Amino acid sequence: MIEAETGTPLLETLPRKWTPSCVGKLPRAIPRNNTEVSLHREVNNFSFYSLSTEKEIKNILARYPITWKGTRNGVLVKLIGELIYKFGREAAQRITEELYRLNQQNIQSTLEEHLGEFATAWASMLREVLASFSQKEQEAFARLEKSENQREGFLIARAFAGLAEKKRETDFPISQASLADRLSMTPPGAGKVIRKLCESNIIARTQPPVIYKQSARFCWLLPRSQSRDQPSAVAEAFEGHCQEIEDAFLTANN
Repeated sequence: MIEAETGTPLLETLPRKWTPSCVGKLPRAIPRNNTEVSLHREVNNFSFYSLSTEKEIKNILARYPITWKGTRNGVLVKLIGELIYKFGREAAQRITEELYRLNQQNIQSTLEEHLGEFATAWASMLREVLASFSQKEQEAFARLEKSENQREGFLIARAFAGLAEKKRETDFPISQASLADRLSMTPPGAGKVIRKLCESNIIARTQPPVIYKQSARFCWLLPRSQSRDQPSAVAEAFEGHCQEIEDAFLTANN
């Protein structure tokens, strides 16, 4: 345990990248100005810190094929209904771009139009989700710094709290590496988001992580609104994929 706890932070500082074939390479150039560099994997336009992220994105895209022309908009709305609980806006937009690329033969709109509709639908669903917050949740959300990472971390953790409540469980796991992928930041940055949520009395850690075995577990400290307040399109997506949400974060990448 001492070796693991000592070596893991050192490994995260290595300027190392993974190719799609999982062959590690060390670039000659060393980052300047003490910038943080962590082990990650790059596939297409995505960079992954957690091994589960690539599989999760592939599974999501497989659930939303655009098989007929004229159906793109409806598929996009359903996709966003799931992504808004699992990813930050930046990562969700890249997944939306991948949806366009994979189904371009059945799409008549331009990529610019596609992304414009994504932006509109994302903003609309986000307003509905925020409106469903309890008063305590709204107050805590407003107190967070004007940082999209912290606020998006709030939304993802809240989704886990909803899943735990549905399953009558008192806590839920959060993998730091997986959260980093979903917020488009480094694992140290995701760790800061988790600490901020804890310091703000939004979540509390119930179990520490076990390196290479399981993620840390947390509980939600704020009263939640009734499920009937959830917008129908978003709630349907969340209910239909809650198990996939849990599985995506059950890796031991802490």
